[in-house]
Amino acid sequence: MKFELSVYAKELNYHKVSFPFGVLYLCDNFFISEIFSEIHLNEDKIFKIVETLVDYYGKNAKVCYISNRVNSYSSTPQLWVKALEENDIFSSGAIVYYSLSGLMNFEIENYICPKEMRSFNTLSAAIEWVKNKTCVSEN
Repeated sequence: MKFELSVYAKELNYHKVSFPFGVLYLCDNFFISEIFSEIHLNEDKIFKIVETLVDYYGKNAKVCYISNRVNSYSSTPQLWVKALEENDIFSSGAIVYYSLSGLMNFEIENYICPKEMRSFNTLSAAIEWVKNKTCVSEN
């Protein structure tokens, strides 16, 4: 389910940021990404996402993220690790998968990523998990 079609879009305060490759929904203490179909998140796109988060939340912020994988796309997990070495803004992450391949991708990313990550098969479960975590922005 796309975030804007969920009940949470009406309940949460958020700022929508659109890119040619996807959308970010920046909530108070976490953000949700929805990347478009058939996109490859290369280094430029990943650094653009991280730059946007730093600009919005602040350089010293720690936020949780939700990758809402409503579309099929690819990414290189090592590039995320590289981006986070420069701007360590993520405290933990939730991956919402809608297929077996999505779950398998999560398993690979979880192995590589140094942050706490959890997988969910519904957006609402991921949002509830993130809301109950200590994801505090320090602007």
